[in-house]
Amino acid sequence: MGRRIIYFSIAIAIILLLAFMQGGCGNALLENLIVDVERATNNILIINTDGNGTTVPSGEVIVKSGEVVNISATPNTGYVFISWTGTGITFGNRYSADTTVSLAGKTATITANFADALSVLNLTVNSGGNGVTNPSGTIFALPANPVSITATPDFGYEFVNWEIIGGVPAPVFGDENSANTTVTVSAVSSIIQANFNLLQYQLNVTNDGNGTTTPSGDVTVDHGVPQSITATPATDYIFKNWNVESGTADIDNSSSASTTATLTNGPATIMANFEYGFKLFYGAWKPGSISINRCYSDWTNHQVISSINVGPMMGIVLDKGGKKVYLTDAQYRKIQRCDFDLSDPTGIVNTGLFAPYGIALDTANNVLYWSDFGMPQVKSIDLGSMDENLIADYQTVPQCRYPQGMAFHNNKVFWVERQYRLIFEYDVVTQGLTSWSIAGMNVPTDIAISPSRGNSGYLYCTDNASPYFIHIFDIESKTFVNSFTGPWYKPMGIAIDDQNGLMYITSPFDSEV
Repeated sequence: MGRRIIYFSIAIAIILLLAFMQGGCGNALLENLIVDVERATNNILIINTDGNGTTVPSGEVIVKSGEVVNISATPNTGYVFISWTGTGITFGNRYSADTTVSLAGKTATITANFADALSVLNLTVNSGGNGVTNPSGTIFALPANPVSITATPDFGYEFVNWEIIGGVPAPVFGDENSANTTVTVSAVSSIIQANFNLLQYQLNVTNDGNGTTTPSGDVTVDHGVPQSITATPATDYIFKNWNVESGTADIDNSSSASTTATLTNGPATIMANFEYGFKLFYGAWKPGSISINRCYSDWTNHQVISSINVGPMMGIVLDKGGKKVYLTDAQYRKIQRCDFDLSDPTGIVNTGLFAPYGIALDTANNVLYWSDFGMPQVKSIDLGSMDENLIADYQTVPQCRYPQGMAFHNNKVFWVERQYRLIFEYDVVTQGLTSWSIAGMNVPTDIAISPSRGNSGYLYCTDNASPYFIHIFDIESKTFVNSFTGPWYKPMGIAIDDQNGLMYITSPFDSEV
């Protein structure tokens, strides 16, 4: 290829020299060379007629790659234009005398076709709306000569069929149900129409099993038309959100139980998700009044149930998957368990307790941990086998003198020691026990963990002595981060709603949460 270019360049140089030396003959030679170069480097379009009219341009036309060429046909007197024909090309509108053409390859030949004005028929091609046709409007057609017709729907619509509007004898379609077909006319004037319909899709509306939806199951919806959807939670549940399980759906407000879903790209499945409404459980104990309370996370729908015979409840933890509540009962010296609706109360640890306080749950391994500042000791129980295990006590770990609040995070059990102001950290995998100082506190009481903060989470600890701070520590570095106070008196229990960025604190001396 490189040599051919060199030889071609040398030839041009020689011809330019000859043109300079030979005057007019050289100029003609140069002009012919330029034409040959254009032919070699571009595309060739040859425009013919059937002899009954003229075209502009005509004959051989040099066309650049990708160029769109304007073409025009003019009939002779007594004739009318019928159509353009040709292969290897694309017409703007082959039935229009003034249109455009583009080439698919290096060369192509097209022909302008005309007919005697007295022998042609009128064919009008309409769209019923929501699409376009080619040809469009009124054209001339020849008897017994099929005319190619095409129907293209707008976005969101589909072609239905071709319909005869007028003409006797009636036009004959190649296939009236095909968007690309032919029509043959024999009447002086015929009218046909392309019909389109709005697309329809199947919307499947389902739920996670904790509520119902309206509609439910499969429902047929129109393209682009919003479908009303409503989610109704089961008892004790609240609506969470809508999500698209498959396909594409535009949900107007995925956080609203009553909203709309719109389909524009085919079938889709959407799901209504619910969650257990009662996320906060707290104990209330006064002489002559013992109760367990529950409410929603927005602190609404409080329910007080006093069917469980318990004393002062120092610790409480939830098993969301198993829908169980575990709590420490300091008066009756028990670890109690009941259902989320507080039915079926059962004492799962009934002996060996003096003043159970903190409680934590490892749901992955089904193990419950508790602290007892009266013994003092920290123990666990396998909720499957009900085997108990001693983690630490005052005899083996002298600084474990008053263990209180507990938390479980990342395969570790944490508890706060009140007298020596320590955080103990027990690794359930290695069974290693370490501790770190929280010396800046006065009476550390309870702890909670925010997993999303820091590299390994932040630990929050209540201080039951003035000035009643909440202290924050980084678990990874085991260092103090910050402290703050608020409108509470002698804060004790603490819980973190990490997802919603909320913290809950019990202040029993104020009888407040």
